[in-house]
Amino acid sequence: MREIIEDIRAKLRSNAYKNREHIRLSLVVRILSQSGWDVWNPSEVCPDFITGAKSDETHADLALFAAPPVPSVFFDIVAPGSAVTDLTRFERFFQDYPSDNIPLFFIITDGRYWKLYFSRTSESFPDASFKTLDMLDDSADDLESAFSDYLQKSAIADGSAYEKVSNYLRHNTISDAVREVIPAARILVTEPPFPRLPEAIIQLLIQKGLETTENDVLTILRENESPKVMHESKPSPATQPNQPEPPEAPKPVSHPPYPPPQEIKDSPVKTAKITDYSYKKIKSFIFRGQTYYPKSWKEMLITYCEIVYQLNTNDFYNCLKLKINDQRCFSKNIKDFFGKAPVQIGESDFYVMTDLTANHIVLVVYNLMKLFGYKKEDIEIIIE
Repeated sequence: MREIIEDIRAKLRSNAYKNREHIRLSLVVRILSQSGWDVWNPSEVCPDFITGAKSDETHADLALFAAPPVPSVFFDIVAPGSAVTDLTRFERFFQDYPSDNIPLFFIITDGRYWKLYFSRTSESFPDASFKTLDMLDDSADDLESAFSDYLQKSAIADGSAYEKVSNYLRHNTISDAVREVIPAARILVTEPPFPRLPEAIIQLLIQKGLETTENDVLTILRENESPKVMHESKPSPATQPNQPEPPEAPKPVSHPPYPPPQEIKDSPVKTAKITDYSYKKIKSFIFRGQTYYPKSWKEMLITYCEIVYQLNTNDFYNCLKLKINDQRCFSKNIKDFFGKAPVQIGESDFYVMTDLTANHIVLVVYNLMKLFGYKKEDIEIIIE
């Protein structure tokens, strides 16, 4: 597989793949053959498979069958360079496909980018995506491991691919929840009975209906926090002050996809202190006397960006300076946000990353306000 990956990289760099058929026959099928699939057996690897979906587009470019007649994987193969922009058709296809014959994985690829979706989840598209591969920028080790874990015929047939994705998604769910409750947990550790940080986090997770172990929480904290906070001990009663002060905020030692919202780097805007909006639903927001009614936090971010763009069209390029731990929030190139749910801001040529938690969305809003000279008092966020 390693030699094949390197050869495909070379061909991608030289633009050897000119169209969808080149991608399907000379790239995808090549990887499938190396992954244990009998590409010459149409009952196992079926091109242009008729799905019976409701949409007018009723076929999968490739369908894999580890245990016929139930399909295991559907491929949607698009022209080179269009994986980022051709998601609308795939979303409709994904939603319309009959649930009684649904495959384990949906994959969309233009040869370079591979976006993998897990069908056995309650998440809606595009949140069902669990893995994005870049044939040029990802390491050969990571690519080889991903193809072995999720595309190897034996891994799909024996259920190990399903188990790995399920465990991966569960870990991500718990990780997101831990990051959401850390601000509240840091307050709990300063109040009687002065729990340790992992204990406070578990207590808050239970209130949200999530169960995990302290070892899992410690693992997640290792990924996001410094050892000082991770092993924060319960203060001795003899040394507890009357009004204990909060522990010093840790310095991140790693950069998760969506780091804790307390810090913004490389930005002219100072961090805004915000309320914890975890697991809360937005009802409306008022900006400079005008009330808006977004249906979600994502819609609030998009709406506010459109407002600011209309008011500051000539200077809106300054938004490109905003970053969260070196993660850009805005770009003029949609490919910068592949897998991050980019949305175009109105009719401008700017895009905003929307695959964010509620707290991060509010943080972006507050700092966008400061960037363009608005006061925090100019906005009021109302939650249900």
